[in-house]
Amino acid sequence: MRHSFFHAAMVLAIAFQAALARSEPAAKPAAQGPPQTGQFQVQFSERSPDSAIDKLARRLGWTLDTLKKEGVELEYDLAKESFEVCIPTDYDGSKKYGLFVWVSASPSGVVHRDWLEQLDKRHLIWIGANNAGNPRAVTARLGLAIDAVHNMKAKYAIDDDRIYVSGGSGGGRCSSILGVSHPEIFRGGFYMIGCDYFRIIPTGEPGKFWQRSYGPPEPKMMALAQHHSRHVLLTGENDMNRAQTKGNYERGFLKDGFEHVLYLEVPGMGHQPPPADWFEKGLAFLDERPAAVAASQPADRVIPVAGAPNDSNAEAADKLLRMAKLYVKNNRADQAKAQLEKLIDTYPNSPVTIEAKKLLAELGKQ
Repeated sequence: MRHSFFHAAMVLAIAFQAALARSEPAAKPAAQGPPQTGQFQVQFSERSPDSAIDKLARRLGWTLDTLKKEGVELEYDLAKESFEVCIPTDYDGSKKYGLFVWVSASPSGVVHRDWLEQLDKRHLIWIGANNAGNPRAVTARLGLAIDAVHNMKAKYAIDDDRIYVSGGSGGGRCSSILGVSHPEIFRGGFYMIGCDYFRIIPTGEPGKFWQRSYGPPEPKMMALAQHHSRHVLLTGENDMNRAQTKGNYERGFLKDGFEHVLYLEVPGMGHQPPPADWFEKGLAFLDERPAAVAASQPADRVIPVAGAPNDSNAEAADKLLRMAKLYVKNNRADQAKAQLEKLIDTYPNSPVTIEAKKLLAELGKQ
């Protein structure tokens, strides 16, 4: 493992961060009283057992001897690290919220201001480590993301089934490692303009390959990542990492039997953060949960049952249609049909059911 496997120069990290919002961190959350909401900075002192270097290295197929020879940062003092947090304004601790863990390409873990509306809407808490950009050793970057989950679960009401890891550029590569290697922690991953894989992937050119950056997960973790986790790979039409991201999607995730994976390519976009509407597409896919899981959640989060049209039914049906169209765009006809059939069966009286039936018929002819 070498720092160079991320392929992201510092100048790109700086350019990426320039597109992110900067805000002065507020005071730490008060020890008593209602939970603090909005954007602020926090520090933790307790490391997660899963971020210990020996355990992390074993999970990723790295050897400590090799890491030591390469001078990789093996340990860090969590108490000297800081994290940027953004809590939706309606969080009061009475119900569980999702957790969106960000691995930045730059020194700042601050939230992108254009994404705030979607995070609030979906009841997602943001946390991103500072000083965890591309120049930092990958061992520390991965460890800090794991530590973030460990400590946020101790302080906030977090839904274990909605803990997602994400990042951009080199941070996207880091998040793609965690999303596949640690599916018991992260139930989904959103890998933006940068993505790695656990085996060599052909580039499509004779004799050329993209090298792996970590080893294959053990069978139990592989099964979780393949059949239960959800993965979004996002790139831009003009992104320098587009070819590798698409190759990892087609010749990696799909070929290896990952059931819930979505490839998003933003027209005209380069190596930069995606706009809010494309960010929302990724979040919608991550939140598309199996019926058995959804049914176990509080009543206010369960999709309404079939019946006369109402605002909740209309919104749920429209969401299923949007997801079906995304699958069609990504050449996943089987997944699109499943979404359409669910829509038609569950919401037969929805205004979009007619459109869903037409699209299902078209897919049946292919």
